[in-house]
Amino acid sequence: LEAVPIPVPGVGGVAPSQVQLLQNRAAVDTVGPVIRDMEGSGSAGMPKFVNLKGVAAPLDIQNVDTDMIIPKEYLKTIKKTGLGFAAFAELRYHNPVEVAAAGSPRGVAEEVADFVLNLPQYREREGRDGMGTKILIAGDNFGCGSSREHAPWSISGMGIRAIVSSSFADIFHSNCMKNGMLPVTLRREQVVELLRDAEALKEIEIDLESQEVIRECGTRYSFEIDAFRKNCLLNGLDDIGLTMAKLDAIRTFEAARSELYPWLDGATTRVPRLFPVKDMPTETSSHSLVTPTPEEWRAEVRARRQAAREARAAAAGTQAQAQHAG
Repeated sequence: LEAVPIPVPGVGGVAPSQVQLLQNRAAVDTVGPVIRDMEGSGSAGMPKFVNLKGVAAPLDIQNVDTDMIIPKEYLKTIKKTGLGFAAFAELRYHNPVEVAAAGSPRGVAEEVADFVLNLPQYREREGRDGMGTKILIAGDNFGCGSSREHAPWSISGMGIRAIVSSSFADIFHSNCMKNGMLPVTLRREQVVELLRDAEALKEIEIDLESQEVIRECGTRYSFEIDAFRKNCLLNGLDDIGLTMAKLDAIRTFEAARSELYPWLDGATTRVPRLFPVKDMPTETSSHSLVTPTPEEWRAEVRARRQAAREARAAAAGTQAQAQHAG
């Protein structure tokens, strides 16, 4: 068999393809990278954690896994919010399956009266915000089991912002910090003292800046935390916030990329605008998520292309004048 070279338009003396020329010209006529600054957007996507003080709830159960934190019946959503009623459902309700099926405890839940987070002193106290305790003192190896992110979502949904334990499962520990919650690791004997304080309704203060847990009696316990995670919590930076903090660098990269590979502009501007996500929320606590309509996108593209044509025409006119003058 003899290998026969395949003719390629525009290569090796082969006449260029008109279709290929039109495609190349269209690519060069790209609108460029489009990075929209959304109204109300910012670099903070979760609440800041600086200092937290109040009565903690004691939950001295060892090896609390993520299925105990939020049973599988409640994992039918990918929304971060609205899962507070599902936290510790099998401990809180006599009928957790029925509550899960209803999607709400209202009119359905049969509560376990003596479960700690159902007790009025931890659930709701005079002068507080009605969400109950914001600190949980837990047993060893908290958050073990499967890696479901719904576990920290549900605990956060109850209003809890910090969990103190002698150890955490690694993935749960990481997921807490990514969702604005602080997992504090202390020695077991220190956790036992805090459990006693919680049972006696004594206040506990957690100061992230100094990395200390301060008891009502004045005793201070130091804890370790990764410097990067600490910065994220102090400044309320989730993964989106971290990305938006580098928006200037992203703009610079996209501009350079558009010059080198203009045919890729469609991948970054056309698809998400012509195919908006169904039922996508339009607002969050820190970001505007309004998706442009197809007509809004087309209008923006037409305006940008017109501006590009005018710029090229002006440049050509300037060049012609220079040549004439020469």
